[in-house]
Amino acid sequence: MTEQVVKASDHLNVHVVVDSLSLPESIPDESVGTFDPSVDGWTHVVVNFVV
Repeated sequence: MTEQVVKASDHLNVHVVVDSLSLPESIPDESVGTFDPSVDGWTHVVVNFVV
């Protein structure tokens, strides 16, 4: 994904393509939502835009 963002002509308007995605099986009898997505190793960046 990083390569797609870096090579995009407009870094604020990027169409990201995911070739494959593996999701865990749901757990029967669990309460609300068994899918808990997270991303390890990413840095949170806040960008302030002047309009």
